[in-house]
Formats: sequence, structure tokens, C-alpha cells
Amino acid sequence: MDTPSEYSRDASPFGFKFNPDTAPGGKDHRETYAVEASDTNPKDLAGRMKPATFSVVPVAPMFQIGKVMSLGAAKYGAFNYRDKPISESVYLDAFMRHMAAVIDGQDVDPESGQSHVAHMAAGCIILLDAMNVGTLIRDLPRNGMSEKVLLGMAVPGTQVGVINT
Repeated sequence: MDTPSEYSRDASPFGFKFNPDTAPGGKDHRETYAVEASDTNPKDLAGRMKPATFSVVPVAPMFQIGKVMSLGAAKYGAFNYRDKPISESVYLDAFMRHMAAVIDGQDVDPESGQSHVAHMAAGCIILLDAMNVGTLIRDLPRNGMSEKVLLGMAVPGTQVGVINT
């Protein structure tokens, strides 16, 4: 495509232009975008200073997450986790099951026909929303052992809970 269509990033109504040469990570990891401010409206500049910039969130995965959340809404009720408290462990257990399936090479959940990763993302969104509205029950042990084990693994010849003499 030689000229930007009305749907391309170059024709973005947000007016930003991504510069891969100045972005951290270069062309492969587009972590930020550069703005040419010389011809930019002051409101546009102010909008870019806001903490939530949705123009850098990829939209295509949202369709996949939305499909998974629609299936959940049909099964359990939309936003049910806002009406009644939910247990953090239930969602993290589901996340771990989907992650294990991906690690084992299964991309699509056989029950839903949707991406396991989309299921993981949907669960994370539900957890965040429940945290935000105050309906999340934090029912997992919080003893910090993961960090201790990982730190112990980083030092050759050491194990957590083992006294080396």
C-alpha cells in the first residue's frame, strides 16, 4: 500500500507518527511513539500527557478477548464479578491451566474454540476490574516464597531451607 488509507496508522485521527528509529527497542519493540509537535493542536498535546493512552493498545487482540468474555457472560452473566465477590484463586487457577496448555503446544481451548492466551487475558481483565471495584477476595497465601526460591536458584549450590555447611 503506497498511500495511507483512512484506516492506516499514517492517517490516524490521533495525529501521532511512530518513529521506530527513536523508539526504545527500534522497529521490533515499539514501546513508545514519537510525536511531531510543530503542527499539533494544544488539546492533542494535553491528551497525550494523560496517564491512559489507548492509541498504543493493539485493538485486534481486544476482539479475541471480547469473544472469550462474551462466552463467559453467556455462561455466568455479564459483569457477575461486580455483583458478587470472586476468589482470586479461581481465576489464577484457570490462568495457570490455560498457560500449561499453551506451554504444551495447544493454542486453542477445545471447549470454547478460542485462544488460550485470550482466555488468560480475559481472566486478568476480570481480576483487575474486581480489584478496582472492590469485589476481589485475596484468598492466596502471601508468604513471599516464590521470590526466595528464585533468589536461591540464582546462587549456584544453594537451596531455600537448606543450610549449607
